[in-house]
Amino acid sequence: MSVLAIFTLLCGQALLSAHSIELVRKMSVSASGEIASEPEMEMDDHELMGSRAVAILDEVEEMVRSGSVPESDKIKVIKDIVTGELVPDLKATRKVAVDQVGVNLEAIKTCNANMLSRSKEISTSTEVAVGKSRTVHATCREAEKGKNSTKGSRCQALDDFLNGIVVPANMPDPKQRDAMVKYVQTMSEYFCPKGPTATDLDEKCTAATKAHSSHKAECDRNQAAFENGFCTWRTQLTDRCTAQSQCYKSSTAVFNEHVAATKTLVKKWKVEFAALKKILCYTEVWLNDNNAKTVDAEQLKKCESSTIDTSPMDIAFPTAPAKATCSLSSVQNHPGTAGFVTTEYANFNDYVVTVIPCLHVLPVARR
Repeated sequence: MSVLAIFTLLCGQALLSAHSIELVRKMSVSASGEIASEPEMEMDDHELMGSRAVAILDEVEEMVRSGSVPESDKIKVIKDIVTGELVPDLKATRKVAVDQVGVNLEAIKTCNANMLSRSKEISTSTEVAVGKSRTVHATCREAEKGKNSTKGSRCQALDDFLNGIVVPANMPDPKQRDAMVKYVQTMSEYFCPKGPTATDLDEKCTAATKAHSSHKAECDRNQAAFENGFCTWRTQLTDRCTAQSQCYKSSTAVFNEHVAATKTLVKKWKVEFAALKKILCYTEVWLNDNNAKTVDAEQLKKCESSTIDTSPMDIAFPTAPAKATCSLSSVQNHPGTAGFVTTEYANFNDYVVTVIPCLHVLPVARR
């Protein structure tokens, strides 16, 4: 089996540099432990780790125990590749995964942060505008009460006056001259003084009615503006929650999937890391005394008995942050619900026109 194939099996997805590949491409380890030339060697990045790596280590261990003496410079090349490229590449691969965990975590946090930022933006703009239109409408309706009361009292005064009119005399029958003269005089004395009063009361009733009608039209427009603004506010808040829910759902899915996949990779990396460390340990069996032709028994014993610390491959996976609360309580009673009228129009319910309901908004998706 070639050294390059061994390294490829041990490093999983890590890629050797062109220089390293060229150095290793011409080397192979024979069954007797000799390093010989092998011109046509190919890398296979998809071979599995685990028991395969252990089997390779078993072969290396057997090569050491057999007493085979490989060339010193070739052993150093192997050691240099492991220490200079394969181990750093493995650590770099792990770092990329760690960094990606952080990126995915930040993506989840961003979903919450964007929702809170949008909430603040809405509260300082649309909500403020709705508050102003609410006040304008309520003030208008309170003033309408007075104008309606004025209209009622003035028109009632006219009605009372008119209802109080009685005919002071009956038409003479037959219409004799003297009787008719007396009748006209009596009627004139009664009705003539009432003419100016009737005119005055009528003018006041008409003016009050016109003033109320004009004011009410303004209040109705204010009501429509308030309700429209309220629905816009509700839509913005609902859209904000919907966007957060979709963002949180997708980002947590990516986060969880990456964590699950990385946990599987960590196990492979540990096998790879241990294998590489073992290979380095076994190179010292030959190189410990700078003499490749001798085997350091103590070093061999150390390699055989030592347990490789694979904790450098561990990754502490953070817990995904909880979904921030996106409340719609402020617009729960919106135009189209009974609660809106009782909440917003309780003090002047008799004066408002039919409420314009908000368009149907799909409920916010829950995670």
